[in-house]
Amino acid sequence: SIRTMDDYTSPLLEVLASIPENEKVILIGHSGGGMAAAVGLEKYPNKVSVGIFLNAIMPDAKNRPSYVFEEVYY
Repeated sequence: SIRTMDDYTSPLLEVLASIPENEKVILIGHSGGGMAAAVGLEKYPNKVSVGIFLNAIMPDAKNRPSYVFEEVYY
């Protein structure tokens, strides 16, 4: 079961980590996946050419990606 942001984002981060250094991806986050996309963009900025938030939860530039969840659910 998925209980933490780390649990939720680990599959995406594993994929981003496996991308060769000379390649980039387009990362699209939809709905709650916007938070995972934000974490991926933060941890692997050199492996993502563009991040797209499609009808997604999108963090602001001031707070960490988990801020929205912490404010709403905790």
